[in-house]
Amino acid sequence: NTNLKTVAILPVSRNVPIDTFARKLKTALEVMGAKTSYMNQASVSSHLGRHAFSRMGTLKAAAWLADKEQRYRTVLYVADSPV
Repeated sequence: NTNLKTVAILPVSRNVPIDTFARKLKTALEVMGAKTSYMNQASVSSHLGRHAFSRMGTLKAAAWLADKEQRYRTVLYVADSPV
């Protein structure tokens, strides 16, 4: 789908190898020519620091994530644990 922009990947249980699946999906999308960004809690925290998921970091995070969605054809948002 050429309109595919953002994808949320959510595990249904702790037994699902979500990271492996998401990285394989990223590779497959890139093989098809879609520049793809892989985002999880660690990558967001690494870039935005310890306040990434606090009220203080909301505006900074929103701007940074919007920039990712502009620069990449597809952005994968990967949840680290079941919701």
